[in-house]
Amino acid sequence: MRSKRILFKRFEKGTLMKTLKDFIDSKKIKSGLIFVIGFLDEVTLGFFDWKKKDYEKFSVKKVEIVSCYGNLSRKEKSGDLLIHMHGVFAKEKGKTYGGHVVNGRIKLIEVMIIETEKVTRIFDEKLGLYLLDV
Repeated sequence: MRSKRILFKRFEKGTLMKTLKDFIDSKKIKSGLIFVIGFLDEVTLGFFDWKKKDYEKFSVKKVEIVSCYGNLSRKEKSGDLLIHMHGVFAKEKGKTYGGHVVNGRIKLIEVMIIETEKVTRIFDEKLGLYLLDV
């Protein structure tokens, strides 16, 4: 798989997933890798419950993004964007929280996207998740 271009962008307000989606769509990015650092007023994280086939969600206020990365892909049939990120977020004195990034409220973030050739996801009925089609 080849990378096409690398994009950098700073955001100082907004809802995390909508802001990222709007930027990605405006640049006509089909798929890629995404990295985010900065600060969030609040982050909602999830931990996948294999029995329920759903995410157990929790929120943490006022965090610094220690590490947040993932991939960008498109659903096979609809072509809809799927932003899949995991992250570690720190409170004061180094206490951290991590998991699947569901959403957040931006204070200040810096985003790096490495655009790649198109990657798709297919829905897995057994798991109830969209999985990479590789």
